[in-house]
Amino acid sequence: MIRWNIKDLHNGYLNKEISPVEITKQYLKHAEEINPEMNAYITIAAEEALSTAKSLEKLLMSGGKIGSLFGVPVSIKDNIDTHGIRTTAGSKIEQDRIPERDSIAFSRLRKEEVVLIGKNNMHEFAFGVTSENPHYGTVKNPWNKEHVAGGSSGGSAAAVAAGLSVVSVGSDTGGSVRGPSASNGVVGLKPTRNLIPPQGTKHISWTLDHVGPIAANMTDMAIVTGVLSDDKNLSDQLIEDLRGVKVGVPTSFFNEQLDAELYNLYTTAISQFESLGCDIVEVELPDISDFFDLTLAIAISEAGHIFKQVMSNKSQIALLGEDLKVYIEQMGSFPAYQYIGSMFRRDEYLAAFNEMFESIDLLITPTLPKTPQKIGVKEVLIDSKIEDIFHCMNRFTAVFNIVGYPALALPCGITTKNLPASVQLIAAPNQEGMLMKAGYTYEQNFLHEFYKTRDAICLKTGDLSLSLGDISK
Repeated sequence: MIRWNIKDLHNGYLNKEISPVEITKQYLKHAEEINPEMNAYITIAAEEALSTAKSLEKLLMSGGKIGSLFGVPVSIKDNIDTHGIRTTAGSKIEQDRIPERDSIAFSRLRKEEVVLIGKNNMHEFAFGVTSENPHYGTVKNPWNKEHVAGGSSGGSAAAVAAGLSVVSVGSDTGGSVRGPSASNGVVGLKPTRNLIPPQGTKHISWTLDHVGPIAANMTDMAIVTGVLSDDKNLSDQLIEDLRGVKVGVPTSFFNEQLDAELYNLYTTAISQFESLGCDIVEVELPDISDFFDLTLAIAISEAGHIFKQVMSNKSQIALLGEDLKVYIEQMGSFPAYQYIGSMFRRDEYLAAFNEMFESIDLLITPTLPKTPQKIGVKEVLIDSKIEDIFHCMNRFTAVFNIVGYPALALPCGITTKNLPASVQLIAAPNQEGMLMKAGYTYEQNFLHEFYKTRDAICLKTGDLSLSLGDISK
């Protein structure tokens, strides 16, 4: 399978070297061959995709103006509404739900003339970190199919890594875009809170939820983020210049209970950013020791309101996976004073992070404490300490949902077990441009070999490699 990027597709279409119909057929064939094993899609929208591609081809042949994502094969997490296409949120309860309108996120993509290949598999109702879905199958990691793809946007990240779509869009409540992106060796962004409007996305928590893109490289990330955020100038930030950028390195928390190999790759990445001209500054974090309790109190309280109909319906509860039933049972257990207190505590977090960012431009942390685990693993061992997988895989990401800061998961290497490692770059609110510039500069200097290795591993399933000449026939 060819690793197509947005610019190559755009140029190929304009030069009549490739056609939207042939590219769409290529992606649909690839999905038909490998999705039954990978479970990256719940619904493959073949009829819709081909119909769109044919319309785009007519537009191209007529010489009409084409959008910035013209003919780009995309996938969408199955809790984000797409008009006329089944959207299940990974649940059996909503297995037949067909939205009457697009989410705002997908309406912006549709306006730029994407081709929707399908709806991505996910952890049921986005309540998990593994995408082990009891109804639609476990999403498998294309680096090693014995391992999970992360969650809850596991299908979206796996689809991008395995060449089942060029880009995807997921949702992130505590790390559900960044964790899967790190687990699959791709780039994932949790943007500033509400930068990408959440309307039309099935919520867990309106306070913590963010809609965010997943891409195979930083150029694609900047283009799709620009469309989703309605900022067409974001790609202008793809410049290789980090001289004088102050990068904060936490002296605590993010370097604790961290897999030794991931720690070494993290410290190497810090040195690499320094070699690019960044000023590395040690920073003391505010007290975030209660981040998990705070996240849980906000998320479960708000989910209790969102899922109140499910909570009161025993027949619907019976349709849920066993892990989700545990969370449903907790909904309504948080008294109002605890939720209100959590929101005040969130304001304290925000004030403390705002103060810390007065002296830095970026914060760098590992994205995950551990590489993606084997399917079925419920607990993780690090430094002789056992931790449940849900807490572990949210530990370095969830705090940035609390404060709403933009955070980028960026590959930084490969472990000895041939699994990807990732660093997380965090910027001040509405500074996505800084993340684009930092990620792009790092990528251009240090990730070319990583991308080659990733694609050799993840794209080898299915022999669909075609030359431009073959595709245009």
